[in-house]
Amino acid sequence: MMCTEPGSRPLKGLTFSTALLSACLVSPQAFAAGELEEIVVTATRTEKLLQVNPWSVSVLNEIQLQKQSADQLADILRDLPGLVVSDAGQAGQKRIRIRGEEARRMALLIDGQEFIDHREVGVPLLVDSVNIARVELVRGPASVLYGPKAMGGVINIITRKDFDSPLNGHLGINYDGATDGTLYSASFGGRVKDTEWQTAFSDNSQGERDSPDGRIENTAYQSRGYSARIKQFAGNHSFGLAFEQFEASSDVYVEPEVRFTPPFLDFSIDIPVRDRNKVSLNHLYLGESGPLQSVAIDAYQQVSDREFNTRPLMQLGPGLVMDTRIDTTSQLVSNGFNLQSEWLFAEDHTVVLGYQFTGDEVQQNRQRDALINGFITSSESVDDTAKLDTSAVYVQDDWSLTPVLSLVTGARFYQVDGRQKTSTRTSHLASFKDSHAIGSVALVYNWRPDTTLRLNVSQGYIYPSLLNLAIGAFAGSRFINPVADLRPETSTTSELGIRYSGETTVLDAVLFNSQASDYIDHVFCNPEDACLTDRDKIYRNVGESDSYGLEVSLSKRLADYQLYADATWIRRKKNYQGVNTWDSGIPELSGRLGLRRTWHAPLEVNLFARFATAADDAELTRRGVEVSRYAGYATVNANLHYSFA
Repeated sequence: MMCTEPGSRPLKGLTFSTALLSACLVSPQAFAAGELEEIVVTATRTEKLLQVNPWSVSVLNEIQLQKQSADQLADILRDLPGLVVSDAGQAGQKRIRIRGEEARRMALLIDGQEFIDHREVGVPLLVDSVNIARVELVRGPASVLYGPKAMGGVINIITRKDFDSPLNGHLGINYDGATDGTLYSASFGGRVKDTEWQTAFSDNSQGERDSPDGRIENTAYQSRGYSARIKQFAGNHSFGLAFEQFEASSDVYVEPEVRFTPPFLDFSIDIPVRDRNKVSLNHLYLGESGPLQSVAIDAYQQVSDREFNTRPLMQLGPGLVMDTRIDTTSQLVSNGFNLQSEWLFAEDHTVVLGYQFTGDEVQQNRQRDALINGFITSSESVDDTAKLDTSAVYVQDDWSLTPVLSLVTGARFYQVDGRQKTSTRTSHLASFKDSHAIGSVALVYNWRPDTTLRLNVSQGYIYPSLLNLAIGAFAGSRFINPVADLRPETSTTSELGIRYSGETTVLDAVLFNSQASDYIDHVFCNPEDACLTDRDKIYRNVGESDSYGLEVSLSKRLADYQLYADATWIRRKKNYQGVNTWDSGIPELSGRLGLRRTWHAPLEVNLFARFATAADDAELTRRGVEVSRYAGYATVNANLHYSFA
């Protein structure tokens, strides 16, 4: 049985969650939080100790993941420095913001292959959590190695593999009292001679969330996941084939002040379909001698389906009620290919060379019916198809200049080409293209055997989505018009960090500054935009941001006790449409403080508090600048974990 964190109840301005007592079937191996001797791959696309990694990286290994109580990946990652979890009202489809950047500026990888999504609110974490063996998070731009979605950072989900026996199994049952929900999961795998296999299944059904005022309507969600994988080893070669299927549906919570504000009598949204299917192939060659160390080839096709339904009910006047039904069905087909080689030109000089291609095509149908007092007054069906191809070459040079000083440089060149293939909305079929080069540079100084200093600068780049460029979207009952000549968003981030790994103390801290420009957002149409109605909106490059902050992970071991803290302090200034403000909706201070006690490995008690300060978010509307306030919070939690050997 896996652990579950129940709901919480407010008390005198703070929030206290009830204690959790459960038994979990996991490996008895103890884990010291914050260890810096982990080998990570994501940040540099090569195996490298976390202690000497030039970038801001966090890791959750399988032991830590098995101690987590959440049923969603976003909640599993929520305590890592620099992260903020949001759900945009979509139950069960939470997103992650890294250092204040929106979720659509983050790359989500599954075993190194990107999960691409062109929809507005960013990549949903449609991942079967039961099959995750490890998560690596890169905070800050990683566009040089991972492409245009990695401007804010990268999450790489690594699934279970590398079995050493013919049969391994995992069964899980998770109950959440806050939603009266259950998660059933099973995973089996093994290795027989030179053949490795693995399969997994999960079924997650969560009801409406409980609160001190009762159940919150429109917060239920369901998901089901399947996966299968086979891998064949042949000398220095390995060949893999994998299949994944993830089906999800969710209600969408709409705040009462939006749902029932005149002229709305009601306003509802639901997402009955949010599915993902993927087939992938991979080949790895490990060199025996000479400078060529490895060649990796990955190819995949992924199909992502979504149904998004909007129901605004409005009072037009005395005795006149308009019921509008907007049903949007879309399918995104993504084909990806990556070829990467690693070269060792000297014992202290490694070079990575790669080529990456992604081809995305979106087909979307939007059916809009308007009824007044039950009679259809207008009906519209719009079909759009658009495609976008992105090719890139990248290089990274990792060179130890002296025994204690290393230099890591990287560069990437993009070529983007796309067009709108068909449309019943417009006769003008737009085309768009771009080419762009970005780079990164980092210095790592091993000051002492237990202390590493690092300094880096990296550039980020993200090309507009097909919704921005060609198809458009709905925000409530308003249509957002696409614009084919939008500029890419770009950023430059600088970091200064220190890592210390002593016998009883571990510290990982970093100061950062990020400056971004040409942000894309939707604004109200002007008369010269020639929008269909004056209520509609349009995509524009609206502004820029300047962020700086401090991220700290600290742990201290005292005999069988361990004190730990993860904290983020961030200030983010945004300049959108001439509105220059520090009110960006991001808590200035957030984190977790805890005390962990272990008794002879099987039994562990973990007491911790989560907290975040209040945050204001300023936005420009037709009524002027409006500020929304998000309350601060603190929760006190208790987890008991027991491992059976």
